[in-house]
Amino acid sequence: MVPSSGVHTLGVLFPVDLIYLDEDLRVVHVVEHFPTFRIAPLKTQAASVLELPPHTIYSSQTQLGDQLEICKPEEMENRLRGGSTTCLAGAME
Repeated sequence: MVPSSGVHTLGVLFPVDLIYLDEDLRVVHVVEHFPTFRIAPLKTQAASVLELPPHTIYSSQTQLGDQLEICKPEEMENRLRGGSTTCLAGAME
């Protein structure tokens, strides 16, 4: 969610992982397995919040201070194959 410093799961039927990001896409807060029908904490330093499937934080080993790159799927595939495409930080669509 951009811009956002918090979210809710009112009406959501499944738990989610939440990753709060600052303006530089640096992780400032994480919430694993956030339950349904709740209001998540507000974090004033957050510029956006990623809502992801449960266990994504654990499986990706995402931690406070990590900096994320947001890419289109084609760009990520190219990067994973060793291509030279540069992802644009902040290109959230």
